[in-house]
Amino acid sequence: MRHPEHPAAPEPRPAAAADLSHRLRTPLTALRLRIDGLTDPEERMRLSADLDELEAVVEHVLRQSRRTRGDAADAACDACAVVATRARFWEPLAEDQGRGFELRVDSGTALVATAAEDLSALVDVLLDNVFTHTAEPTGFRVECRHRAGGGAMLVVADEGPGFPTGLDVVGRGTSGAGSTGLGLAIAEATAAESGGVLTVGAAVTGGARVVVELGPPG
Repeated sequence: MRHPEHPAAPEPRPAAAADLSHRLRTPLTALRLRIDGLTDPEERMRLSADLDELEAVVEHVLRQSRRTRGDAADAACDACAVVATRARFWEPLAEDQGRGFELRVDSGTALVATAAEDLSALVDVLLDNVFTHTAEPTGFRVECRHRAGGGAMLVVADEGPGFPTGLDVVGRGTSGAGSTGLGLAIAEATAAESGGVLTVGAAVTGGARVVVELGPPG
């Protein structure tokens, strides 16, 4: 029984979330214009990447705030289908840049406790990291397979320089490669919300390897 001194938290209000989104657009747009006006191309590129990730975080938080508790509890999708769709979306860009691209997806349905839009955003974050932080024509691999005990496991590995040795990318919030690490923080939050976990390490090729375990619907 809940003590009367601790009332239940109110449900998120869509109108409040929409108002917050509107208020944030102006300063974010102003930052974008200032960054675009920088004369140093490397600094402009680095700050643009940071701002891209900040905007992704804002969108994720706002999307979460629009949901009711029931929406979050009922969230589910077929991970293999979503991952395949988003990976194929990035394939033409990989071809344009001469990147080797490999997609391995298990057959059958792999239900996870994650909304399709959140998993799509997660895949986009991981693949954007590959394209942003590795040189052309660095190859990469995307896998989605069934997870023991239910759910799914997503693996994104590239043939680039990899993460700095011993660096906690998610915990410290920096990748050491001109990124704030906010994108990986989003991916970690999505994994945790599903009952899973995100880990980073080295691929067999020595490049970066990100593993996202997603839990099954309750």
